[in-house]
Amino acid sequence: MKETRYIVFNNEYTCGSCGTEWSDTWGASCDDDCPKCGETTSPDETGNFEYVTEDELPRGLKPEDCMTVGDNDEWIPAASEATHS
Repeated sequence: MKETRYIVFNNEYTCGSCGTEWSDTWGASCDDDCPKCGETTSPDETGNFEYVTEDELPRGLKPEDCMTVGDNDEWIPAASEATHS
């Protein structure tokens, strides 16, 4: 059986309030809170994405929060997205 691969995105942010720049890895292109002032900030850029195994998921991301890659390299929505439809 083929091991499940998850898709994680490397997002770049600049806070509109204090100007702090940072990057963070998430299971989607999503807003993040500024590490300096707490302002909710949308990504300036969603750059590279990576395929990782469950053991390689960064900082507590749960498998159900990440898209997966199917047998034919198609992207399959996160299980948590399916519950929001």
